[in-house]
Amino acid sequence: MLDMSALHAVDIERLRALCSRGLSDTPPWLRPKVWRLLLGYLPTEKTKWPEESKKSRENYYELVRRLLEPFSDLPPPTKPLAPMDSSLMASSKELSQVPSALMTALQEPPEALDQRPLDEAASKDIRIACAQNLDRRLRVIRELELKGAESSDATPEIRLESMPEIRLDAAEASSDEEDGQTSNAAPSSVPGSPASALSALSTTLLPSRSFGAHQKHVSALLRLLYIHASLNPANESPHIASLLVPVYSALVEEMVPDDAAHVEADAFWLFEAIIGELDDLNDVEGGRIWTQKFSARLNWADPELAEDLQIKGLDPALPHYSFRWLVPVLTHTLPLPSVLMVWDALLSRPMRQRDLNAKLEYLVDICTSMLLRTRGILLRLGRSGSHNPTLWSIGNPAAYTTPLDPRELEDAFAEGMTFLQQYPIEAAGGIEAILQAAYDLSLRRDAERTTTRVPNTGFGARLRDTVWRGFATQAPIAESHHEDHESDHSDSDYDDDEPQALVAQGQTLAARLTDTVWRGISNESAMEAPPSPTMPLSPYPSSPEPSSKALPNPPLEEPPEASTRSSNRSSMWGYAEKLKESDAAATLAKVSTNWRVKALDVWNKRPSGGPSTFLAPPSTSHTPPEIGTRRASFTQDSL
Repeated sequence: MLDMSALHAVDIERLRALCSRGLSDTPPWLRPKVWRLLLGYLPTEKTKWPEESKKSRENYYELVRRLLEPFSDLPPPTKPLAPMDSSLMASSKELSQVPSALMTALQEPPEALDQRPLDEAASKDIRIACAQNLDRRLRVIRELELKGAESSDATPEIRLESMPEIRLDAAEASSDEEDGQTSNAAPSSVPGSPASALSALSTTLLPSRSFGAHQKHVSALLRLLYIHASLNPANESPHIASLLVPVYSALVEEMVPDDAAHVEADAFWLFEAIIGELDDLNDVEGGRIWTQKFSARLNWADPELAEDLQIKGLDPALPHYSFRWLVPVLTHTLPLPSVLMVWDALLSRPMRQRDLNAKLEYLVDICTSMLLRTRGILLRLGRSGSHNPTLWSIGNPAAYTTPLDPRELEDAFAEGMTFLQQYPIEAAGGIEAILQAAYDLSLRRDAERTTTRVPNTGFGARLRDTVWRGFATQAPIAESHHEDHESDHSDSDYDDDEPQALVAQGQTLAARLTDTVWRGISNESAMEAPPSPTMPLSPYPSSPEPSSKALPNPPLEEPPEASTRSSNRSSMWGYAEKLKESDAAATLAKVSTNWRVKALDVWNKRPSGGPSTFLAPPSTSHTPPEIGTRRASFTQDSL
């Protein structure tokens, strides 16, 4: 996968899956290349690796020239220190707070390479002369502090006596005095004398700050910290140096000469990418939020263990040990090989998004698995025989459920703090077991999150959706339109436009349901003879009761053309209904009969002759009384 001649591009998703449970320490060059890919320092296309690497390294060397060159022209340091000197001393102090266990991979000097621009042994054409300015300036500042301590008679033994070198020197001096041996250096070895303080400072100050690492590695780390602080002055996290050392230690194992010569430049850009991913932990509020998530994750994974730790005062929500685990990303808790494997797993997670930080979520999973893997030890804290559990106490759940008295709770808290801050990795079965448990927790979280996204629909809801979906798409609606069209065609030709107009209003379920219900009401009203002439119903009836949604209300205002067309349809619709066996039809029939009688009377009164026999009106015996009466009244009114 990483061979330049094997594949054209790297399958980044497959690479993330392979690194999700850590990488092996062999071969040593594997981790530097993988971290460059996972953090986006190298593109997935292998042909672009040399070009992109060269560009990034040149950018770092340009930063070194711009930020370190001004130290060449600075005047001697003064009290108080200038801003540049203060920033340099702050970076040195941060580096001095790194646990010595993280420096185990930096004890040997780096390989001498002519292609390393920051090395004093590099060729003149590529060497950066200002690379050693920080070391020179730091040495001058410390000499100033030493002179100030001598002039004020304030010896710095209080700060340095805790160092093993001073205590061993005092022991050797006392043993020499007991043997009666004298030397010229005897006065300088007397504890408390100014000469002794001067000798101790001049010989042990710089080595004590290196913590066992080679001076060239310390110089590189100091440059990285100072440049980072200059570019990010608002980032004041005290654990920045602890996050830098694992990155630098991983890249030091690079075996390719072209890459090994630029370890410091590559480490800078990887370090900046990691700081950006872990930015939520840089302040106190962010640390508090993630410790609370840690507590919630443990309660979700093992409620019994979470409750037991809460009773003993070891809840992860409290910053007793969880803050020490999360904020420095376990660099202050685990040994360096375990830290590197944990970081393999963290960097395998996707890059952070706006509302999701996958790397920190996985860090919480790892910390939770650290508690789960030592569950038995944590449950036995404060109980008699917890250090030497027997077979009966291990298999007896009652041994862990009995309440503790106040004294036992105090012992449990003290024992738990000691255990969790030091955290012997062997007690959990090794870092591989912890990463496997964390991977299982992440799979469980993903499964539950996927389940919650699926809508919880029961049988009734699915049946209802199926019925309404079938009702909305079935063909009888169109058939009812066709049947109504044929039945209404004999009444009026204008009825042909009614189904098309209603169908054109919309193809939604509500519109078609309204059309169907309205047609059912219209046909029913046409079959039943109303007692009196009625106005046509609104073409937009109210929603039927079976519908779960309210049907759309008719528009308040219509365009002129639409209103004219609608009024014509309504008038013709009303005219057709009046003609259907209603009182209006009877009235029209009566009026027609009266007009016919009037015409016959006028014909009979013509002077030209008598009326014809065959044209005589019908006998009054066949005329209904009501019609005859109305005819007489109509004739009289007309005359």
